[in-house]
Amino acid sequence: MVDLLIVGQGLAGSVLAFRALQRGCSVCVVDNNHASAASLVAAGMFNPMSFRSIVDVWNADVHHEFMLDFFSDAEQVLGVKLIYSLPLLKIMPDEGFKHRWNAKAVAGNPRWIKSTTDHSEIPNQYGIGEVNGCGYVDLPVFLSSMKHYLSAKNALVNHQFDVEEVVTHSDHISWKQIVAKRIVHCSGAVASYLPNLPIIPNKGEVLTVQAPQGVRNAIVNNGKWLMPHHSGVFRLGATYERPPFDDRPVMQHRDELIQKVRENYQGDLEVLKHEAGIRPTTPDRKPICGSIGEHQYVCNGLGTRGVLIVAHTVHCLLDFLLHDHPLPREIDVKRFTEK
Repeated sequence: MVDLLIVGQGLAGSVLAFRALQRGCSVCVVDNNHASAASLVAAGMFNPMSFRSIVDVWNADVHHEFMLDFFSDAEQVLGVKLIYSLPLLKIMPDEGFKHRWNAKAVAGNPRWIKSTTDHSEIPNQYGIGEVNGCGYVDLPVFLSSMKHYLSAKNALVNHQFDVEEVVTHSDHISWKQIVAKRIVHCSGAVASYLPNLPIIPNKGEVLTVQAPQGVRNAIVNNGKWLMPHHSGVFRLGATYERPPFDDRPVMQHRDELIQKVRENYQGDLEVLKHEAGIRPTTPDRKPICGSIGEHQYVCNGLGTRGVLIVAHTVHCLLDFLLHDHPLPREIDVKRFTEK
């Protein structure tokens, strides 16, 4: 019998498995390599700022600390490079936004931002503000490394999961030949087999482009973002689309991304890859964790800021599962199931 049967080896399931093993739990992860999973496509960017109101994102300080701590641990255990810290350059869209930005920068709240300056290498009319605490996590390397790590421990099963095959017993559950004390569903946007969960699929498309000439080693944001990546290429994103949609990339969205980056970059631009992934979002843009039935739990809804928030979310869930600590109300599934 294992302590945790984890459904999904995306970002949530991989982080949960890693930390559960560190806490002395036995785990088994079941995954079917879903092609449109957001974790396989996402650029892995982290940014503690919301530009809509020029404020910290929810619980930014705590999430940022837990994120760096987790992926630093993962680098050591897995023997790979995962965290790439980069400044983010926010191009001011108008004079009013610039005024609000500079006022907050001078006041030191949010602590992440600096007053605007001109960057001659990036065409701009109203100046550019710099954001610290940004960068990206190499998710493909993390997920691939975790797959090998779990396989080496005989803790990964490649199989399609069917919730109808779960059998509930008095003190455990069983699925096929696997017996577990608890099952945790980390299946992202494909969690439609759990119909009572308020998961809203959100399609995002991202381009991988040949390295532009004259762009700084920084993330540049003008409503869309252009981010340096490995081997002299950049990631360009992202789009946001609510249902109905299919899983495939759309040429119109490719053109939309290229047109946006052309506002501030006129050099050569070659598209190497065009990908689409389906993000699991929630009505209040916060994750959902907790009990959804006898011996059954959920960790889902990481949305567009999954890399930033996943480590603390998993920490809270494991404290709940192993030590009966209450979940923060903001992430507890009960906020939707109990009115």
